[in-house]
Amino acid sequence: MRGHILLFISFLSFFSSNKAHSQSNQIDTLNFSTKSGLLVIKGSLNNTEAYFAFDTGASLGVLNSTHTSFNQIEAKGKKSIRDSNHDSKSMGKGKIDLLKIGSFSFKNIESVIYDMPFLVCNSLYLLGGDVINQLNWQFDFEKNVVYVSKTPLKPSVEMTKLRIQFVNNRHFADFDIAGSVFRKCLIDFGYSGTLEVPQTEVLFAKLKKEKEDKMQTITSKTSSMGLSSITFGQETTTLFIDSLKAGSAIFKNVKVNIKEKTDKKVGLKFFSQNLSTIILNNTDSEYWLKSIHKPMDNNLGFDADFHLNNGKLEMVGKNLNEK
Repeated sequence: MRGHILLFISFLSFFSSNKAHSQSNQIDTLNFSTKSGLLVIKGSLNNTEAYFAFDTGASLGVLNSTHTSFNQIEAKGKKSIRDSNHDSKSMGKGKIDLLKIGSFSFKNIESVIYDMPFLVCNSLYLLGGDVINQLNWQFDFEKNVVYVSKTPLKPSVEMTKLRIQFVNNRHFADFDIAGSVFRKCLIDFGYSGTLEVPQTEVLFAKLKKEKEDKMQTITSKTSSMGLSSITFGQETTTLFIDSLKAGSAIFKNVKVNIKEKTDKKVGLKFFSQNLSTIILNNTDSEYWLKSIHKPMDNNLGFDADFHLNNGKLEMVGKNLNEK
């Protein structure tokens, strides 16, 4: 009789450990969209369906007043946040009881509360690094499919590795540009562009001078929307650098915007245009890149940008070149 009991207990232990192992190796397959300019996936907030903008450049998530009213989330306390335009503002804080992405659940997630126009108009919750970094992600830009797992995802033999550093939940990496190491550049999936740097970056000041001498730059007045601010009429120089090296992968003819108030950051467009697949193995602090080796778009931007403001069309950006 005792032997049967021991056998039964052993069977239960085996079953329980296998069940836990299978859950830890769960890989969900979800669709994503980039129609808004950001990478958007479906999830839920307090068991109500919601759409999330995936942002490795944000340390925390961002709720808006629509989310708080629909999901019974109360503002409790304040938090000072600095946005991409270097504007600092005190914002409310709220706690999400249950946030879900596929079969993965997260409890008591603290987020800031602020009505950024872009997020409100597109009905988006900004998903930040506090949640993103608890999972591993594989984005297929050709199929618009993302695979999500608690355990690292296996790269294919064609993929190359890029080491990542995490600072305050945000993603940073070193790149090689013109033979010089471009250190601690933010990888910002919440920035829809390619590469943006401040005027104070010595390496790019040199490249800018070289390109200007060859008449290979465009100067424009631009607008920029951060979480809590919008800047108008900011002078921006746009040029193409010959190559950028990420790990051992080399990318040619990369578009760069240089302006005064910004962080150095690589945006979603750099990855979506240059890669067929990217793996974010956050638990291993590494990305895996699969290049598509197609020419980059040489479009330097629009001749003019407009915003619709209270029924009136206002020019907020303008190409300053003679042609």
